Amino acid sequence: MIFADDISGKTVTVYCIDKNNNNPYRMWERAGKPEMTEEMLKALREEGILKPVKVQKGDEPLALSLTPNCTYLITVTK
Repeated sequence: MIFADDISGKTVTVYCIDKNNNNPYRMWERAGKPEMTEEMLKALREEGILKPVKVQKGDEPLALSLTPNCTYLITVTK
């Protein structure tokens, strides 16, 4: 991936929503579609909180694996 501006020394954070990351519905499917209990709802809510899949310095090449129907959010900060 190539950025238009120089991001050397900055922090690159990558968030992803796909079938494996940050996806409560897929988590529920992988668990065998169990009944909704308070414990299951809590786990699904936690899974739905957007968490970074990668954090690195802008000096390093950024490699992403694109899966079908994935959505990425990439932030660059100081």
